[in-house]
Amino acid sequence: MNEKVKMHDYCNYKKSSLITQHGYGILTDQRFIFSKHSLVKCIVMGELIDVTKANYEFDIPLCNIHSITKGGNSFNKNILVIKLGQGDVYKFSVNHYSIWENAFKDVMEGVRC
Repeated sequence: MNEKVKMHDYCNYKKSSLITQHGYGILTDQRFIFSKHSLVKCIVMGELIDVTKANYEFDIPLCNIHSITKGGNSFNKNILVIKLGQGDVYKFSVNHYSIWENAFKDVMEGVRC
């Protein structure tokens, strides 16, 4: 497996309306990865993504993603909403929604499922 990291930045996983898990998101040409690890560890993971499979919280293969949309509320208008084909929804608070959205659009164009 030879993945290429397309983008990585801080993002917080909104487990529920009251629970947020602080962490880091990594978008590759094959999947989106969420990790609670530090920035330094995530950058190393980005370089060695195929070796460190157990060092993150979860990943979402791009083939499973149905849509990427913007969500938000009165406190945070930059929520990256990932909807999967089977109906699951993941929400991430990000600093630069439009950059994430464009990165997802770029990688999703090349996805072959």
